[in-house]
Amino acid sequence: MQARWLRNENASLRRQMLWLAGLIVFFSTVFSISLSYYRMSNLAHENGMRWVRSLAFMVANSSANAVVTNDLGTLENVLTEIIQLPGIDGIEIVRPEGRLMLALTLDEKGQSRSTFQSAQARLVPRSSLVEQDQFNGKEFLRAWAPVGGLEGGTPAWVSVKYKLEEQYAQARMLWLQSLLASLVVGMVTLFAFWAFVGRMLLPIGHLSRFAARLPRDTGASINLSWGSREAREMGAALNYASTQLAHQLAEIGANQAQSSAILNTAINAIFSVDQNGLVVSANPSVTSLFGRENDQVVGRALQNLIPSLSAEKISEVIQNGIWMHSTGCYVARLELSGLRQDGTAFPLEVSIGEIPPEGRARYALIVRDITEMKQAEESLNLFSRAMDCSHNAVAIIDIGREGQPMVYVNPAFEVITGYKPFEVLGRNWDLLHGEDLDQAEILVLAGAMQAGHEATVTLRNYRNDGSRFYNQFSVSPVKDSDGKVTHYVGILSDVTARVEAEKTILERSARLNAIFDLSPDGFVLFDKDGGLVFANPALKAMTGWNQGLQPGAVSLPQFDTRFERLCDKEQAYLPCMESNDDPSAREILSLVQPERRVIERQVRHNVAGHGETIVYFRDITRETEVDRMKSEFLSTAAHELRTPLASIFGFTELMLNRKYPEQRQRDMLDTMHKQAGLLVRMLNELLDLARIEARQGKDFHLVEQPLEGMIENSIRALMIKDGDRRVDVAPIPGINIVADAEKLQQALTNLLTNAYKYSPEGGNIALRTRVDERAGKIFAVIEVIDEGIGLKPEELQRVFERFFRADPSGNIPGTGLGLSLVKEIVDLHDGVIEMDSIFGNGTTARMWIPASLPTMTEAAL
Repeated sequence: MQARWLRNENASLRRQMLWLAGLIVFFSTVFSISLSYYRMSNLAHENGMRWVRSLAFMVANSSANAVVTNDLGTLENVLTEIIQLPGIDGIEIVRPEGRLMLALTLDEKGQSRSTFQSAQARLVPRSSLVEQDQFNGKEFLRAWAPVGGLEGGTPAWVSVKYKLEEQYAQARMLWLQSLLASLVVGMVTLFAFWAFVGRMLLPIGHLSRFAARLPRDTGASINLSWGSREAREMGAALNYASTQLAHQLAEIGANQAQSSAILNTAINAIFSVDQNGLVVSANPSVTSLFGRENDQVVGRALQNLIPSLSAEKISEVIQNGIWMHSTGCYVARLELSGLRQDGTAFPLEVSIGEIPPEGRARYALIVRDITEMKQAEESLNLFSRAMDCSHNAVAIIDIGREGQPMVYVNPAFEVITGYKPFEVLGRNWDLLHGEDLDQAEILVLAGAMQAGHEATVTLRNYRNDGSRFYNQFSVSPVKDSDGKVTHYVGILSDVTARVEAEKTILERSARLNAIFDLSPDGFVLFDKDGGLVFANPALKAMTGWNQGLQPGAVSLPQFDTRFERLCDKEQAYLPCMESNDDPSAREILSLVQPERRVIERQVRHNVAGHGETIVYFRDITRETEVDRMKSEFLSTAAHELRTPLASIFGFTELMLNRKYPEQRQRDMLDTMHKQAGLLVRMLNELLDLARIEARQGKDFHLVEQPLEGMIENSIRALMIKDGDRRVDVAPIPGINIVADAEKLQQALTNLLTNAYKYSPEGGNIALRTRVDERAGKIFAVIEVIDEGIGLKPEELQRVFERFFRADPSGNIPGTGLGLSLVKEIVDLHDGVIEMDSIFGNGTTARMWIPASLPTMTEAAL
């Protein structure tokens, strides 16, 4: 109900304020009364708890002597007096073990009733307390107190049962009194408020009547000599509004005259039309636009001028128009076809606005002839369609504006760059460069645009997603009528595929050139006419032709002629043009110049269908030599292994098939043992070489040790007891070396063994040692010198090759691995092995072994 009064627009302000004040007073009263009732109830409960606790202690003190002496009569008299106090409903005296000593209760008439020493056990608390309890719907408090005030050693406990009804009754009486007082105060307050508000609102009535008179009496004023400050301020405001209204009406009259003058001089035709589509007024421009006089237009249907614009059409257009908040009306714009006096149709732009429904006119129309604009639009649309159909990106740059922004881009621009038009229009072309601004082509482009010239460059640009692409960018200046450059038209073509293909070709060519330059195999290319196109450095190294292999220097037949001169005359040479084009075909050529080589040649004709010829040469000298050495090794090893094995096999067969004296058997076993030892040494030598190659010195134990001890151990292990050959050892310097004693001793033993084997007719064997410097380091130099058969120069070059033997006849035992093993051991000691020899006049083997640093100082001293 109150809500309806508050929302009722016809209700007076005085009545609405009274309802509001009444609601405030009502809710305030309800809240305060509720709060007071709650607090009074709590206060009654707290007072009851304090009162029953005090009663319990009073009973405990009063009955202490009677409890101690167990004088039940005296105790009953004391409790009978106390139980008559207000609110007490019962008193009990209980022993600590829970046995009832005495209990007094009140019956319905208020008479006390006693109960003595009941056997029923009671629950006795351990300390004084107040409990809350209910019985028959009534609320009670029970207080416990020790007799004598000592809880631990008390002879008994006192229990007092207290009723809360009287406390609650007093609290309710006080609350009712408070409620009545609040209601009286609220009524008085509302009456006073009603009178006060009525007094304060009297000036408002005077002001409202004055405001209603203003439209008829503009410029009038009101004078309030009493009332509130707000009422007087409102009166002053109405007086000011009355004065301003009078001035505005005068200005409106002047503005209407001025508006009429503007409408009469406007180029566009302006109509006012009623709701039936009849023209109410029209300015003079209607005559120039439609060829009709004003009296032929006013009062007639607008459809005579604009056939498609009926009253219904105007209403529909306005309803779908735009709401103009400033004017509070709908407006709409559309393009239609008009009709002149001679029946000629022409395009129009019509703007329709809604007029407030105060007069006859309902709509205002502004009509403009857009014949020239349509023709310009058709030209622009044709240009735009041409731009849209282009596969190249087109951008127009305005160089007259700050930053030289782009003002137009065609759809292909988005396809190529990924930028939408709204992301680039108004921004400089440089955004496509990203951070890659160090391109020389950018400076070329900027210089051409500053000079007003055309330019075409290839740039690295970046799409909207950050991916790079290459484009060919051509710019052409656009000049105004004065010859000044105002814009630039840029044509952008995506040439990424072409540039990437060119880069790929260049990179591939560079890689192939690097491969051909670094390849140990020779390549030579001839074009379809047989002219030299390319020859790599490896071919020049094979042939020794540092000159004459430039492109176009020789033809294919000339190349064959020159190459044939390098080959062995005893081997037939097959020209390249006659070579088999089969990939599996191999042609082996033996070169004798500039040095002996074995070359494998392959020829390919009509490469890629262009008639070119490629000749491939591979140096297989090393492979051929290795195959030869392997064959020699297998032959030698088979021979060396077969000799002791045949001896062992023969003697064992004899011993199995015949009986020999014991001495003869011993000689035969001794021979078999020596042959077996020879086999073991040969196999150990092969295994040592293989192990050293595989481990690369990882199992070497390099320690500092004296050179003299290592040499003496090697010679002592080599000497044969009672033998007639000795090693002439020169004095050994007191120098230490860093070496694996076992491996280095094996190398020295191999050198001494070779000296013995290749001196079949005897001769001196000497061992010399010294300290020398080589490449800034101190070495211990060990030389083994013999007077054996010596080596030829070509044999000396191959002396460290595996399987090589200076005596291939087999008369001198060995496998050709001894010196290879020596070289491996010395190399892994960071040393050097050298051989000097004169054929028929002996050989000198020289080992350079690094000396330890402390020894270098001693040697210098």
